Amino acid sequence: MADAQNSGIHEYISAEFAVDELDSPSVEKELCDKIEKLQGLKSFTISHGKATAQYDPIVISEKQIEEAIRNARLKICEVKVEPSSGLTNTFADPPSRG
Repeated sequence: MADAQNSGIHEYISAEFAVDELDSPSVEKELCDKIEKLQGLKSFTISHGKATAQYDPIVISEKQIEEAIRNARLKICEVKVEPSSGLTNTFADPPSRG
């Protein structure tokens, strides 16, 4: 039986984190060092005070990425999450509990 990693089907979620004090190369390097250790990231970029991660929601969650950013002693101001396709809507938009 094929698993998700080998099936050729990869769905990713894109999350953008507005981060306070992400304004120097040394801070960016420290954050990248923390993030690089995470499994399940397809890409991670930093630009204009925002960190953007594209990740596999089966392997890693948005909360785990947020925790890594906080472990770099940074404060997250805002998070925007967008699925890369309709297949990932389940992971990006958890069902409401009512």
